[in-house]
Amino acid sequence: MQSFLAHITEAKGPKPAAIEAERLRKDAIEALKKAIKTPNLSKQTIKNLKHRIKMLSLNDYTSPSYQNSNFKVVIPHLKDIGKEIKRELKTDAIYRKAEADEKKVLANPYTICDLLSDPKPNRFIDLIKGEIPDASAKWITKLQEIKEAFDEWFESQGGRKMKMTNIFAQIVACKSRAPWAAWSGKAYRGVSRTTAVVSKYDFTGEVKKIGKNEWLVAKGTYKSRYEAQSWSDEWRTAEDFSDTNMSSVENPIAVVFEVNLKRSDTLLSPDVVKQVSGYGKGAKPEREVIRVGNAPLPVTVYVKVSSIEDIIVLNSSTRNMGDNARMYVYNRAISRLGVKGADAFAKTKVFKQLVKDFT
Repeated sequence: MQSFLAHITEAKGPKPAAIEAERLRKDAIEALKKAIKTPNLSKQTIKNLKHRIKMLSLNDYTSPSYQNSNFKVVIPHLKDIGKEIKRELKTDAIYRKAEADEKKVLANPYTICDLLSDPKPNRFIDLIKGEIPDASAKWITKLQEIKEAFDEWFESQGGRKMKMTNIFAQIVACKSRAPWAAWSGKAYRGVSRTTAVVSKYDFTGEVKKIGKNEWLVAKGTYKSRYEAQSWSDEWRTAEDFSDTNMSSVENPIAVVFEVNLKRSDTLLSPDVVKQVSGYGKGAKPEREVIRVGNAPLPVTVYVKVSSIEDIIVLNSSTRNMGDNARMYVYNRAISRLGVKGADAFAKTKVFKQLVKDFT
């Protein structure tokens, strides 16, 4: 038995506007189906037209659920579907070109190893700067991961870099890397170290004047906690970094490590890194060498003499020592550098000036 509402609705029947809207809806569906049969349509256009058909198929404007619809809006909208179809077919040329370009890209896959074997770094630089192939494939996803690894590397410090090192290790394993994709030579790394660490260095007794500063020379072994590290092919960059994290180290001393790296140890040349890193330009551009691996390396260690001076002065308020000044400064140096380090420090101009200051 029908409800009273159903009887009323049946008696009234659909509005003329609803009947017109329903006619237009069906006509639109047929027009869309006809448009789909247009030869050589792009996948995207077919997808768009099918979606439109699906949406229209969900409606029936003569049903009771649409009896309160505003057909003054619905009907003009349905009448415009013909224009929408024309616009869609016109846009199809753009989609077809994009699909053709994508097909061309997918027909010529390449890997990071292919890029690193190019005679020039152009394609690699384009990749890191954001020129990822506009298509969907596993090899493209891999290139995206490599780009992101480099982006994160240049913006991260310390332990945060660990997740990128596996990707770097895979890249270093690429065979036939071009000269620009690796580097060999003397490299430098600047760090801040505690007096407890510095006192264990094997000081040679040699003092070197580099730039405006004196440096004590020692021999040692460098072992990183990380599978990749930033080095530089120039002293200035390393010296700048040796002073950067002083506040995070107790009784800090600026130290620069010097090492000879092989091509098999490194990823990219400093000139290429300069082009893909945001720190390669500016007033004080950095020159970076990416070393991949953490096997212990024999290094020459340079200890900044002015850092030792700062520690001695900051931890002492004694003055007017007279004849005892030299031994006082020397003993304080021993407590921070050990005997061999203090003996080397005693040869410096800084030491002699400190003795005068404490006399």
